[in-house]
Formats: sequence, structure tokens, C-alpha cells
Amino acid sequence: MKLRKILDNISATNVVGSLDKNILDITNNSQKVVEGSAFFAVKGIQFDGVKFVDDAISRGAKVVFHESDIEKYQDGITYVKVENLRKKEPFITSFFYGNPEKEIAIIGVTGTNGKSSTVSIIHFLLNRLGKKCGAVGTIAYDDGKDIYTPTHTTPDSFVLSKLFRSMVNNGCNYCVMEVSSHSLVMDRVSHIKFDRVLFTNISQDHLDFHVDMKSYAEAKSILLNNLLKKDGVRIISKPRDYYNILLSKVDDRDIVIDGKKIKIDSVEQSDKGTIFNLVWDKDFVTIESKLFGKFQSENLALSYLALKSLGFKSKDILENIKRFKNISGRMERVGEKKLIFIDYAHTPEALKKVLETAKDIPHSKIITVFGCGGDRDRSKRGIMGNIATTYSDLSIITDDNPRFEDSDKIISDIEKGVVKGSLYKIVSNRREAIRTAIGEMNRDDILIIAGKGHENYQDICGVKRVFSDRDTVLEFLNDKH
Repeated sequence: MKLRKILDNISATNVVGSLDKNILDITNNSQKVVEGSAFFAVKGIQFDGVKFVDDAISRGAKVVFHESDIEKYQDGITYVKVENLRKKEPFITSFFYGNPEKEIAIIGVTGTNGKSSTVSIIHFLLNRLGKKCGAVGTIAYDDGKDIYTPTHTTPDSFVLSKLFRSMVNNGCNYCVMEVSSHSLVMDRVSHIKFDRVLFTNISQDHLDFHVDMKSYAEAKSILLNNLLKKDGVRIISKPRDYYNILLSKVDDRDIVIDGKKIKIDSVEQSDKGTIFNLVWDKDFVTIESKLFGKFQSENLALSYLALKSLGFKSKDILENIKRFKNISGRMERVGEKKLIFIDYAHTPEALKKVLETAKDIPHSKIITVFGCGGDRDRSKRGIMGNIATTYSDLSIITDDNPRFEDSDKIISDIEKGVVKGSLYKIVSNRREAIRTAIGEMNRDDILIIAGKGHENYQDICGVKRVFSDRDTVLEFLNDKH
């Protein structure tokens, strides 16, 4: 695409160099530059992209979009200065890829917990019901042909627009995607108008980024209030708090699980899954699922209502919900002979719900392995220590993703919240913590390994080392039999 064509659609403050450059690719990562690329030197929270301009040019960039001043121009390179480049970036990337988000129906899911589960359920249902559906989220990116390991819950617009284009080219009718609070604040999805927007819940998380819960709720509200198509529909599980912030104005088309007009009722759980009634007016449907956890009833209800709003028959939706087996790393049972579950629960509310679920399964003792991530919200650590030791017969505190933070300091923060007199151990090495927990299990005990779920790495000092809770459990189970 000619640079001139792109500049016809944006207002540049200043251009130095030829407008007739042919742009073959676009990126904001200098390490991903190929010959003929345009490099976007975006000013971020931690780094300013202008620091990587020389590296991008050395790799073949011929055009540089920038916001901060550049001290020295190189011959043969075109420099385009754009104010508020970060805000304009999604629209430029979308234009470069032919505005693919306008060619596909997009369902956005936001909330503290349940995004991945809800996306997985809807993705499965739409594909089962004959509508090819792509997906974007924490577990995987699916472009309708290939599955990719995600870099972020919601990637930047360079990745997102390229994914949308692939989805369209691969024949997708729909895309269902997680929309994180970070992506909303950082304008990663500001170019999208969503056909359906789903809200799961809100509880403490990411306060290292958002500072307080009000700011966190305001970030979530961007999707609910600003990015819905005119004829779009919001499907919402009404939260106890922040509802007026999340929804600036209620619309007649809104579908709200509020415990009154629409409610989840008669939730029952067994070792085979979950069953409940979704009730509205004088009618109801019974939803049966192989998923474990009463908390999954909310995700299943939102998924059912979303597909119903898209015109699918209730009978077909319910039949296919029964066929949906599990979600990677979400109350996922590992092995068959013991009751061992791995879950991504890394927030206080999520951990509490997982342990409440465990209590509803017939058992002798509950053993919990958990930790907290480094360089993230420190205020939740003691809370999670309290929750784990309140609901567990034995808690084993271990590493999660310590990142650049001292592991012992994280564990010490967690330990401050443990219930006095409760039984707990500290085994900082996660592999050894899992081995210890399995060794502590007797017949009918339940083991919950929380925090990492589907992840196949452990982030230590900036290095993502290969590690999987699932694989570690299976290894030790095989060793014992």
C-alpha cells in the first residue's frame, strides 16, 4: 500500500521524505520489521518507541510514524509525525488491512473473571451451529484455520487487524474476543464496533495499573458505553457494585441477569458437571453442562443469552452446551483416579469461587496450591492468603510468575493474610509444591492448583521458562502408578 493512500486518511503534523513509498508491512515492534515495513514509534507507558527507530531502520523499515521528536533523520527514510499516534494507530492498522472488522460480526466479552470461559463456550457453540467463528483471548488466538499462542489477552491493533483479516479470508462469520481493561485504556480496540458486548463481573484485579476500583470500572465501561453498534445488544450479569459507572444509560435492548427479570436458579453440582435453570418472566430453560463450578453457570447463561439474541434456536443451543466438555485451565480435571483440578484463578474472587466449588464436590479434605504474580497488584496477596486458608484444609503457598520481584517477598505478603491457626506450608518451587500436594492426598481429597491454569511457562526475571501445571501433575501421577 502506498504511504500517500494512508496519509489521505489521517492528519499528519509533519512529513519528511517521499510520500510514494510502498509499504509492505506495519509494526510497532522493531524486532518484527521486515524490508519495506512502516515502523510505528508509539509512546507507551514504560518506553517511547523513538528509542527503537534506528533498530527498525537497520532491519528494513522505510517509513517511520512517530509522535516524539526525532533528533536525526536518515536519508531515504520517510518520517511521519502524528499527534496522539497511539489513538490513531488502530485506525491506520485497520485501514492497511482493509478494515476487516467491518466484514465480520464481533462479540466482545469483558469482566474480571469468566472472560476466557465465556469466549470458549461461545466459540464452541457458534462453530457447532454452523457459523465459522474465530477467537481472541488468553487461551488462544484462532483465525479460522490456525491456532496461535497469545501474547496478550487482547493484542495490539497490529496483531488484531491482521487476525481479523485472516478470519475473513478463512471464511469466518464471527469473532468472539476477550476485551481487557488494559486494551480499552490503551485504545487497542477503539476502531471496533461490536455486535454484542458481554459483561461477566467485576472484582479486585489490576490495581497496579488502574490505581483504584472506580478507575477499573471506568475502563470496563468504555466497551459497554462507547463501542457497541447502534443495533448491537449488551448482555450483562449485573454486579453488586459500580453498575452506574459501567452502564451510563440503560437501553431497552439490554439483556440483564439481575436476579429479578432474569435470574439463575436451582444451581446443582455433581462430579459430572453443573445443572441450573435460567428463568425470565414466566418461562425458563434448564441448562446442563459438563463444566465444574457453580460460577460457570453465569458464563453459560451469558453465552446462551448471547446466542439466543443472535437468532439461534434454544433447543440447538442447549443441546450443544451439553456437548461442551471443558475449558483449558478453568476448573480442569487432570487425570482420572484423583480429584485434581487446575484453574487460572489469580484474583481473590476467582480463588474464592473455585474453592467454594470444591466444597460442593463430595470430598474429605481440600488441598490448595497457589501463589501471586510479581510486579502486579500487591494489595490482593494477603486477601488471597486469607481466602485459601479459610476454605482449604491445607494450603501450600508457592511461586506463580514472580517476574522481576523477589519470590520470598511475594510469599511473605501472602502469609500476612493467612488465618491464624490454619494449616499451611511454604514450598516456593512450584514443581515441588505440586509434588508435595499430591503426596499429601488421601482417597477422596480434592487438590486445587490455582493461578496459572492453561499457561505453559513460568515468568522468572523476564525469562519465560517452560512449565505447565497440567504436565507436572500428569508426570507425578504417572510416577506414582
